[in-house]
Amino acid sequence: MVQTGVLVAALLALGAGGALNPASAQQLCGAPDQVVRYSEDEVMFSSAEGGNLSSEGFVKPRNDFAGISVKVNQRNVQHVAWFPADPCFPDTGEKWEWMRVEVTMLQYMVSKICFVHFRLVTDYCHKVCHRYDNVLCGWWSLEDLSVVARGPSNWKSDHPGRTCLVNVSSPSHPPLYTCENPPFRPPSGTPPSTTTTPTTTTITSTIMETTSTTTATDPFPFPASSASSSPSVVLLIVVAVVIFLVVVVVVVVCRRRRRRRSAASRMGLQYHYQLDPPTPSQDYVIDNNLNEPLGGPINPNRARDDQ
Repeated sequence: MVQTGVLVAALLALGAGGALNPASAQQLCGAPDQVVRYSEDEVMFSSAEGGNLSSEGFVKPRNDFAGISVKVNQRNVQHVAWFPADPCFPDTGEKWEWMRVEVTMLQYMVSKICFVHFRLVTDYCHKVCHRYDNVLCGWWSLEDLSVVARGPSNWKSDHPGRTCLVNVSSPSHPPLYTCENPPFRPPSGTPPSTTTTPTTTTITSTIMETTSTTTATDPFPFPASSASSSPSVVLLIVVAVVIFLVVVVVVVVCRRRRRRRSAASRMGLQYHYQLDPPTPSQDYVIDNNLNEPLGGPINPNRARDDQ
């Protein structure tokens, strides 16, 4: 009885205003299979192989939904087509939107050029685009079709019921358009915050002064480890240079001391000679640095007198 009452209330609300509130939509249409927030997630997948791949489901886009990427592999090459939210995925409130993607490998009859044909059909749009780069002709088939959603959205594979679907006219067939590449970063539902944090690192030896400023303008920034570690890297470099200079100075001083010691050791033994040549009446004596006579010739006349 309770479930019947809830169902009747939901149908009355739908008939009166044409819209569902979240509580009645959950009871009437069922819960989503997957909820994507401000990120990028795979929501549809097909593991089939061949020249024609397809997948379909139901989506409930939110206000900040950005779009979908349709990806398919061919051997070791991946082909991607980006379909933005406008005009294919408007905010449908609590209603579900049907969508289908198809990927086919085709070949021109005359030029024999192969290309990948992407096709998106929803309740609001019908888009087609082609990829020509790195497409392999011949027996190389397509495989691993996947749909990646970016931004707030709910996804469901089972049919939610006719009363839970949007009621719009069938979209027209627009002309072929150029396939776009996915945006580099996922979207953000909150305005990006801009903060500036100055960081000053001064080295006491007055060798270098570094000032780094980090500004966060991206709602999904990369890790700031590289920016925050730059002062530490500079400090390590300066310390390494100072240590190297100290080692060089020590080596130079040690070499000079060794040279002085070797020169002093070579000059330890000195010979003193008389300025005038010896005469017969004089003795010819050789002394060392200890004033001790060394062996050698002496005055011959003095030798005979001693005998």
